[in-house]
Amino acid sequence: MRHIIAKLLAAALLLCGCAQTKAQNDMKNGLDGNWPVGSLNTAYAKYFIGNSHLASLAEGEGKLPVHNVTFEPGCRNNWHIHHKGGQILIVVSGKGWYQEWGKPARELKVGDVVDIPAEVKHWHGAAADSWFQHIALSVPAEGASTEWLESVDDAYYSALVPGESKSLVAYFSATGTTAQAAKDLAKATGSAIYEIVPKEKYTSADLDWRNDRSRSTLEMKDPASRPELRSTLPSVKDYDTIYLGFPIWWYTAPRIINTFLESLDLDGKTIVLFATSGGSDLGDTAASLQGSAKGARIVSGGLLNGRKSEEELKAWAQNAK
Repeated sequence: MRHIIAKLLAAALLLCGCAQTKAQNDMKNGLDGNWPVGSLNTAYAKYFIGNSHLASLAEGEGKLPVHNVTFEPGCRNNWHIHHKGGQILIVVSGKGWYQEWGKPARELKVGDVVDIPAEVKHWHGAAADSWFQHIALSVPAEGASTEWLESVDDAYYSALVPGESKSLVAYFSATGTTAQAAKDLAKATGSAIYEIVPKEKYTSADLDWRNDRSRSTLEMKDPASRPELRSTLPSVKDYDTIYLGFPIWWYTAPRIINTFLESLDLDGKTIVLFATSGGSDLGDTAASLQGSAKGARIVSGGLLNGRKSEEELKAWAQNAK
């Protein structure tokens, strides 16, 4: 029912937009001229990469808050969550993106409606080569709030591919080294990308392998250890191949990788392992992880230390399968 209402609102808003004064928009921006750009969105600038503009269409006591948000090319907001009350987006001009955590990015065009449920981590913004406008309707709820999270950085954004991607790069990175390798691989292979985030972040003290009582040492000494995840699990049903990356800890994968694998239905999937390491290689990691990935085929792809060219990563991915 909510989606039907959103569609009806979209039709009504698009018709109303045609009655707006075209002078309200700068036509050279590539917008259709029917919707007001508004003022530079300085109040929320810290939650955006690039410039956005905000025009209020309806607000105040007793009214449903409705705003027109304009994104300059390449502009996008941070990952964020609407708590208790969701949001409905109606695209009125240009091209853009919408993505929920762990799912492929969705390309947006004029007339598209996005019904964002409460408690779903997501982001949205313009395509790299296009201005973008959407109407944002906040779904009323008592105690509703927005939690702003990490940014959609340039490496991630430039690696975006539409929802038909059949591969996913999932990675755990404690210091950022594996993250860079994962983002480069996602861009080279046209894969969606997902970060495995622990519920409790690892500190430098936690990572001290020379300390017998450090968190990472204790976890790796206990084969049954399963660190909790903070991140929402991705939907993997549409992916044939999952590239799974991590740093080598004690000659194998960190235990959080077992947590991740055991939390998903991986039947029929091919999982290609890649890792970063200061010395050790993957060894028998594929075999040790097989019990956590029922029904999947695990392949030991190898180390991805240092920055690789796009051509090198494409060749690596092809050979790894």
